[in-house]
Amino acid sequence: MRKFFECLSMTIAVNAQLNLVSDKYEIKVQTPDEKAFMDAMNEMDYKFESRVQDIITMKCRGESLIFKIVLTMPFDPSRKKMSLMLKTADDRHILYLKGADSSIMPYVKMDKKEKEKLQQRIDQYALKGYRIMVFA
Repeated sequence: MRKFFECLSMTIAVNAQLNLVSDKYEIKVQTPDEKAFMDAMNEMDYKFESRVQDIITMKCRGESLIFKIVLTMPFDPSRKKMSLMLKTADDRHILYLKGADSSIMPYVKMDKKEKEKLQQRIDQYALKGYRIMVFA
């Protein structure tokens, strides 16, 4: 669950603006989808704190985490995904992807049977008219 919320928080398009009166950063999201994601994260005690230049700070159930952005590839309609490479405090690199299932599922490493089951569930939601977004 933690990795999901890390990926979610890192791939939300946010603007962190400094409030000069309170001297605190205010988080602004760009779309209603991202507002819903941010609200869900906060409910689960995963809090995006700031994004200043290439540094992202968040709290995961009380634990502070800091990531350095190494590479960003914004969402592109031809790629149908966005990519974000981060460096952790302990020098590990993480690649997060967010986008259409058709562009993300080829990168998902899981048992063939489980992957087919997941794709069936995605297809069921799509047939009901839901917008599908996959995180990896």
